[in-house]
Order: sequence, then structure tokens, then C-alpha cells
Amino acid sequence: MNNLKHYRTEAGLSQSQLAEKVGISFRTLQDYEQGRKPLEKAAAITVLTLARILHCTVEDLIDKTLE
Repeated sequence: MNNLKHYRTEAGLSQSQLAEKVGISFRTLQDYEQGRKPLEKAAAITVLTLARILHCTVEDLIDKTLE
């Protein structure tokens, strides 16, 4: 499980709920979670918004050593 999926499930949010809160498509969120799109290359505001909603840091989401 990657970090994004971990924090999302810990927050009790579905992929569609989180995508809507962040303002990205459901498919984009799926791509980040499944590694088809690297979260490190997402817009900074997207990663920051994800971190704020999931109550974690940007580093928590993108640090590969936490997986």
C-alpha cells in the first residue's frame, strides 16, 4: 500500500470523496495511488491540499521510505 492510500483509508475517505475534496478527478487519484502517475510530479497545491485533508505532511505522502 502506498502512502497516499494508507492516509486516505486512515481518514475513512473513499477515492471519490478525496478526489472531490482536492478538486482532482477520480481517475487522477487512482493513478497516484496505483503508481501510474508519480505524486512527486503533481502540482504543489494538489499535494499540499492532500496533506491538509489527510492530516499529514507532504513528506509523509511522497517519502518512498515510508511505504
